[in-house]
Amino acid sequence: MAPKRWDSRPEPAQRRRSRLNRNITTRNQVASDVTHCCQVTTTLPDRVSADKLAEILVAETLAACAQVLGPVSSTYRWEGRLEHSEEWYCTLKTTEQRLPALQKRVRELHPYQTPELIVVPISGGDAHYLDWLRTEVSRRES
Repeated sequence: MAPKRWDSRPEPAQRRRSRLNRNITTRNQVASDVTHCCQVTTTLPDRVSADKLAEILVAETLAACAQVLGPVSSTYRWEGRLEHSEEWYCTLKTTEQRLPALQKRVRELHPYQTPELIVVPISGGDAHYLDWLRTEVSRRES
């Protein structure tokens, strides 16, 4: 029997989201069956601290690269009060193998009591770039 026309429809958005959510495993781990790479973002109070964090994490081979963007306007609740501040984004690329060490180091260096640490699996990308990323974070400091 030939497949019915509606059998070839794209899967519903809810099922796609469910498939994507399976890549997130535990609180501090990310799994990407395809690349084993992830992107980590954090925010910092000023450009100097964002640049310093980026430089240290790349120098220590915890991240292959880092981008600093900003300033951005942030609105959030902290200790029961509505807060507004200017912050700078620091975006880092690493592997799931190096992620725990990167997260630990960010917590040690970060000026905030509770730093933002958002981890997103990289499900795909240019093969040469991803190979470079893996190679860079597999090196150890000289």
